[in-house]
Amino acid sequence: MNSSRDEPYDDFERYLMKEIELAGYKHLDRKHTLERALEEYRKFKNREGITNG
Repeated sequence: MNSSRDEPYDDFERYLMKEIELAGYKHLDRKHTLERALEEYRKFKNREGITNG
């Protein structure tokens, strides 16, 4: 069985990546904002030592 620790992304990261994909090239401002949010969230997780498990 796969535990959540085996998954490279948590639910929030998957949500942001899906929203980035949906924004596509028609909504570049939204896409760039979501990309920045994803980057900042990952920095926060690394800084706080948060894992996906």
